[in-house]
Amino acid sequence: MPQMEPTLKKQIQESNWQVVDVTTPANYFHVLRRQIHGGFRKPLVVMSPKSLLRHKLCKSNLSEFDGVEGHPGFGKQGTKFKQLIKDRNDHSDLEEGIRRLVLCSGKVYYELDEERERVDGKDIAICRLEQLCPFPYDLVQRGLRRYPSMFSITGKWLPIQ
Repeated sequence: MPQMEPTLKKQIQESNWQVVDVTTPANYFHVLRRQIHGGFRKPLVVMSPKSLLRHKLCKSNLSEFDGVEGHPGFGKQGTKFKQLIKDRNDHSDLEEGIRRLVLCSGKVYYELDEERERVDGKDIAICRLEQLCPFPYDLVQRGLRRYPSMFSITGKWLPIQ
């Protein structure tokens, strides 16, 4: 990713609204909480389809909401809004083997995840962009560095097949 010019960085920081496409109940809760408790409120646009209300994979642990020590995943999940959610499959030992990364947003993630399991795509990682505006360039750049042997980044499933 190229370096950003200082004027572009300033424009991103001064963005006067936020657009999010949340995919987990905990992240939905945290974005609303961030909106209420933030020092300066900007207009918030939440794009979340109704179909995720009953989706079998769209769920969150209690520890993702409250951050109580002792719950499973306390230190791992964190209790704040996640602008970028890394792949749910723990590739910590397989990051060298990831060849393709799919960046997506919204409910498309669940469809891509099911398709990846169907084709047994162990060399594919799927990352979700939860905040679209202002765009989290720094988090995406850090996420890309996690996969040194990756050769393909895409935003849709067809090139993967």
